[in-house]
Amino acid sequence: MAFGENCRRHDGGCVPREPALRLAQATVFAVVCLLVTAGGHLFVGGAAVPVGAIFA
Repeated sequence: MAFGENCRRHDGGCVPREPALRLAQATVFAVVCLLVTAGGHLFVGGAAVPVGAIFA
């Protein structure tokens, strides 16, 4: 499914997705961003980020 696929209708309207699905997608996106950022930090020679600092 493409991003926003179910918001494309012939009359220009938008049918919102289920809130639980939107929450799950946002959560996965946030976790992936966090991991990529932490990995990039290590890649450029930074210190490891403590897990407690992530959730503080």
